[in-house]
Amino acid sequence: MQLDQLTSADFRPHLGEEFRIHYSGELPLTVRLSQVDDFQPGARHPGRAPFSLLFHGPKEGYLRQGTYTVEHPQMGRAEIFIVPLGNDEAGMRYEVVFG
Repeated sequence: MQLDQLTSADFRPHLGEEFRIHYSGELPLTVRLSQVDDFQPGARHPGRAPFSLLFHGPKEGYLRQGTYTVEHPQMGRAEIFIVPLGNDEAGMRYEVVFG
């Protein structure tokens, strides 16, 4: 994955699919892509339209905010900044924002 070239359209076909987040040399955390949202482009974002991703993972335990290697079988690997948002009925929510 080349982060500077990714758009929301690259992720939409993978809604509901599993991604792996690698951290601390332990087994990767498996999360599911549950939402892709587009933001309105504006003067502050002259290039790619900004968007966000929402992932759901296990309710028990969570990753801290930070940069992690995220992997998907078709999309490949990339270093991505991830923010934990808290649990809901589907599990722990993680957000990624592309500006």
